[in-house]
Amino acid sequence: MRICILGSANSVHIERWIKSLADLGNELLLVSLYPGEVEGARNLILKRTGKILYTTHYFSIKKALRDFKPDILHAHHASSYGFLGALQNLHPFIVSVWGYDVLLFPKKSTLHKYLVKYTLNRADKITATSKALAKAVEGLVDRTPVIIPFGVDRRFLEVDRIYDKQKYVIGIIKDLKPVYGIDVLIKAFAGLVGKGYPIELLIVGAGELRDELFGLCRQLNVQKNVTFKGRIPHSEVIDLLKEIDIFAIPSYSEGFGVAAVEAMATGLPVVASNVGGLPEVVDDGKTGILVEPGDVEALKQALEYYILSKEARIEHGRRGREKVRAKYDWQKNAESMNRLYKEILAKKRFS
Repeated sequence: MRICILGSANSVHIERWIKSLADLGNELLLVSLYPGEVEGARNLILKRTGKILYTTHYFSIKKALRDFKPDILHAHHASSYGFLGALQNLHPFIVSVWGYDVLLFPKKSTLHKYLVKYTLNRADKITATSKALAKAVEGLVDRTPVIIPFGVDRRFLEVDRIYDKQKYVIGIIKDLKPVYGIDVLIKAFAGLVGKGYPIELLIVGAGELRDELFGLCRQLNVQKNVTFKGRIPHSEVIDLLKEIDIFAIPSYSEGFGVAAVEAMATGLPVVASNVGGLPEVVDDGKTGILVEPGDVEALKQALEYYILSKEARIEHGRRGREKVRAKYDWQKNAESMNRLYKEILAKKRFS
């Protein structure tokens, strides 16, 4: 099949989709508003103009599609790429929602909501990574998405863990943005440091709250116990997860929870907020602990439980790894998407 992907070349998820679909024998064209070169596809990189001005690329995309002649047009994100795809009036047209595009983007204004609804209604099929995202789509349009989650590379499942340490590391891999509740994690961590536990906090990511979070650590006198790693390439995530003993995701909003899946794949227990797609990934009391977003005390107690219980860390980590192996294998997810392509094309031929 010839598939045109509308998505960002600098996204590790787009890179993985293209590699997997190419390995399944497909020919791909990637159209991106961000710079990059993704192996396995022809790359058309368009200059990013911001806001609605990106629609000025309409004719460039139209020409690329005319030359490539795709069997499928697949946009990742209902906003931006999805709207650009919807304008092309080329079918079959698939839209994959990722989270922000249907959870927060439509709430910005009536126009934002209209753009997303227009895109979703133009799609022949909509895919979502979680039931929570599917529900968000259903709240916008009268459509039922196909759920195809983001899986993980099987190498994550091969990580060996060391459970007896002199110090335990609590870790998070997220952009430093308000939506991810990292300030809540720092406050909970400070409470545990005050109780004398031999712990460190590893924060991996970059973003607008960097200076504010630095200041909070100094204010709570835990700056010596907290390491800000900055953003890292996805290729380094496996090695970094080996350093962590308890993984935290105290988000206020989360469409799916790829970070939780990757952590669970390496045998880590996960303490996460009870929001969005996270409860679908983290089984409360079995593979991790769910807490209400913004609740410092509940987060502190959940982290303390794993600090004190080696048995729980081992058992919940084991169950988490089993769940990932059964439900979130990247190759199986890619094969599901490929089957969906074939089903859509078969339906088109017989219609």
